[in-house]
Amino acid sequence: MPRRRAVAAGFDGALWLVGVVDLVVGKGEKVERRYLKDTYRYDSDKGRKRVADLPHPIVAAPSPAPSDASGFYLLGGRIAFTACGVVGMLYAVPLVIFLRDAPKSEERLAAPRISPVGAGSELLTSFSFILLILYFTLPAMAGWVVRDWMPAILQKQFNIGQGKAGVAATLYWQVAAILGVVAGGWLADRWVRTNNRGRIYVSAVGMSLIVVAIFGVGNAGTLAVAIGFLVGLGWGFFDCNNMPILSQIVLPQLRATGYGIMNFFSISVGGLADWGFGVLRGKQVPLNVIFGGFAGLAILSVVLVLLIRLRPELASQEQPR
Repeated sequence: MPRRRAVAAGFDGALWLVGVVDLVVGKGEKVERRYLKDTYRYDSDKGRKRVADLPHPIVAAPSPAPSDASGFYLLGGRIAFTACGVVGMLYAVPLVIFLRDAPKSEERLAAPRISPVGAGSELLTSFSFILLILYFTLPAMAGWVVRDWMPAILQKQFNIGQGKAGVAATLYWQVAAILGVVAGGWLADRWVRTNNRGRIYVSAVGMSLIVVAIFGVGNAGTLAVAIGFLVGLGWGFFDCNNMPILSQIVLPQLRATGYGIMNFFSISVGGLADWGFGVLRGKQVPLNVIFGGFAGLAILSVVLVLLIRLRPELASQEQPR
């Protein structure tokens, strides 16, 4: 019987969706813990046992396994997530073996080597790079909060378990982000053929979608899933153009360092925003006030990206020959 329960739990659709999300964006562990806590109750004789599902609202991802047929042990869940992590690590092996750098041009071979200190100094004294850091960082505050706190928002709005809310919030957002990356990249590739600043404009369009969605999070909770989809779509437009914009303002030998600096600031500030949001919610600050502030920062970031000045010799490489 325990083996049958464990096998049945393995087919729990919501848990597998969380596993896929964990593989794709690395956010599954938090959602997993919430899902296990809310979906399985503890029995001193049998360990964790499945609690009958609540009726599935439209925002929840339904499980293909019947509620009364599945059970769960913590070991099984850990194995599932460990397997996803192992797959992710193994994926790096063929990349290391088969992925090769493009042949360097004579111009790049002749370029002088730059020390880490010199690279950081050159980047941080570039006004356009500072603007790009701010543009990359300010929306991250709202982005991390929406991604990490949307399950709790959905749970409260629809009175569902955190597990279902976590899957709904994460899955739809990520699907929209993938669509946004494809559409935003396609549009930017075509716009830049006629205007060097095409990638900046596409990214600004995506950020404008995020602004609308952030306002919606605080003022239209019943549309939370649609809002999450809109955030993902805008984030895809924004995210897929950050590195190309960096390539238009920074020399090739500085780009990896530059993107690392951008990620450092973005993740650090995003983590602080997550903590700050929790503090504000603990003090009962209304959602519309909190997300109104985030929306204001996103609007500011649109202005900042439009102020970025491209380096003519780098931007001209985007033009068709």
